[in-house]
Amino acid sequence: MSRQPNPFSNLAPDDIDAWVEGSTADAGRIIHEKGGVSDLSLTEDGDLLAWVEGSARHAVMVFFEDQILTSVCTCAKATACEHAVAVAYESLLLDPDGIALPAASEDDERLTLLSDLNDEASQVDLYLSSLSRDELIELILDLTDDIPEVDEELTCRMEEAFSEDEI
Repeated sequence: MSRQPNPFSNLAPDDIDAWVEGSTADAGRIIHEKGGVSDLSLTEDGDLLAWVEGSARHAVMVFFEDQILTSVCTCAKATACEHAVAVAYESLLLDPDGIALPAASEDDERLTLLSDLNDEASQVDLYLSSLSRDELIELILDLTDDIPEVDEELTCRMEEAFSEDEI
């Protein structure tokens, strides 16, 4: 297996904290501290790829898109999740002296799982695109009733979008 330099060598804890905050960031730090990240490698494109053990085993890819830290995960959240935070923190430990990371092979199982996730996402995109505005609103309201995390996320986004006196 070939080795390549770590493009995440300039990543700092503050960068990770600015990317994902709150309980998600805390959970990611805990997963990392418990040794939940394994088989960290780099893809041909220079993306971090790893297995992460949390409540289940997930394939995770962390990468920069337009110089912004981004991720994809096989968990329900799919992006900017605690598993991705754990991988980002793991990368901080690996390159103090320019140590190179192993390169992921093109047929890596994690890449297949993440690719399948993208295929599923495109099906969801097609479905959502077919809905009217009213149907989308009804779907979102149903999800907020059924899934507390959706309600919390929408509340956070609403608070960020409007000042307190506008809500």
